[in-house]
Amino acid sequence: MSDSKFALSYILNAKQVASPSRSRHNPCANSISPRAQADKCVKSTGLTALSEAVSTATYKRNLPISKSSKPEEPSRCCRMTGCENLIVSRSLCVKHGGGTRCTFPECTKRAKLNRRCFQHGGCRFCKVDGCKSKAKRHGCCWSHGGGMICQVKECTKISTQGGLCWAHGGGSRCRAKNCQRRSYQKLDYYCTLHADTISHEKREALIG
Repeated sequence: MSDSKFALSYILNAKQVASPSRSRHNPCANSISPRAQADKCVKSTGLTALSEAVSTATYKRNLPISKSSKPEEPSRCCRMTGCENLIVSRSLCVKHGGGTRCTFPECTKRAKLNRRCFQHGGCRFCKVDGCKSKAKRHGCCWSHGGGMICQVKECTKISTQGGLCWAHGGGSRCRAKNCQRRSYQKLDYYCTLHADTISHEKREALIG
């Protein structure tokens, strides 16, 4: 019974008591301190988690992007079939009802200012005292310097549409066939001569 832990010789043997036998089935038992073992386990676990996170991110990055996942950009063209004009409001262009309309009775034109179209007062007037013309630029009408100068060399007249004055082909022309006179919006884009003629013909047609 010399090997028994209850024997007197075993109890009195200080060397054997101070150096207990190590279990063969304890893989964690070694000379490393418990704190060092804990630090090693935490470090190993952290590296494993980091490696798994990097692998997951790499996998997701290499996945093909589905075209259906990209949101489609809304169309900027009018919703009316065959119309390619840009929308103003309610997915419609000005021609098909988009934008705000003039509040003048029976007028369907687009409002410009104060809920009125250009023809029915939706504009600003020349700031020169006594002038009742519509302002074009810098708060003045064409006659008072509110316009650009004609692009033709040595011409000092005010330009209209296209950067040219009336004499050099700028502005809109009369709707009458072969007429090159100046037209006016208030005359339905006829010149003063043909506006009177058209009005007379319309009156004759109504009377007849």
